[in-house]
Amino acid sequence: MEKKEQFKEFVKKHRELITHVNGGSMTWQKFYEMWDLYGEDDDAWSEYLNKKTSIEKKSTNTEEKKIGLSDVFAYLKQIDMNQLQGNIETIQKGIGLVQGLLKKDDGVKTSTYTPRPIYQRFED
Repeated sequence: MEKKEQFKEFVKKHRELITHVNGGSMTWQKFYEMWDLYGEDDDAWSEYLNKKTSIEKKSTNTEEKKIGLSDVFAYLKQIDMNQLQGNIETIQKGIGLVQGLLKKDDGVKTSTYTPRPIYQRFED
C-alpha cells in the first residue's frame, strides 16, 4: 500500500499525466509500471512531463493574445465592402427564393360556402 500512496503523490506533483490518461494515449496501469520500474527521476518521463499537451498550449495561446480596439479597426479596414455587399445581396436573394417557395399561393380560391339560415328548409 505504501507504493500506491507514493505513486499517488507523484501524480499529484505532475498533473499533466492526467491529460495523457484522459486523452487515451496512456493508462494508469502503464504509468504505475513505468514509475515502479524506472522511478520518478528517469528520462522515460521526459516525453510525458516536459511536453505540454495540446490543451495546455491552447490555453496559453489564448491568454497571450489580447485583442484591442486598434486590432478591430485594422481588421475592419481589410474588409472589401464591395465584396461584402455582393455577399449580402446573394444571401437576400436566397432568402427571397425560400420565402417565395414557402409563401402560400394567392391564386388559391377559398371556399365560398355560406351557411343556410336556420328557418329555411332545403326546398324553400
